[in-house]
Amino acid sequence: MATFKAVINKDQVKEDKTWRVKIRVTHQRSLKYISTEHYVTKKQLTKDFEIKDPEVLDELNDTIRAYRKKITALS
Repeated sequence: MATFKAVINKDQVKEDKTWRVKIRVTHQRSLKYISTEHYVTKKQLTKDFEIKDPEVLDELNDTIRAYRKKITALS
């Protein structure tokens, strides 16, 4: 079963000091990243570059839940 997690690549900062949120998909030890429409600022991140903004997390959790439903329907 594939696992999903919202992640930030700290090296991919834009000129306006924001980061694009990506969803990391792990399946059988291989990683793929799905870009999202969400961007976060330094205020919305912890010092370890984890997302701490609850509104962004809620939206991302809804997206991840939809991906899980699609994966479950395939198997």
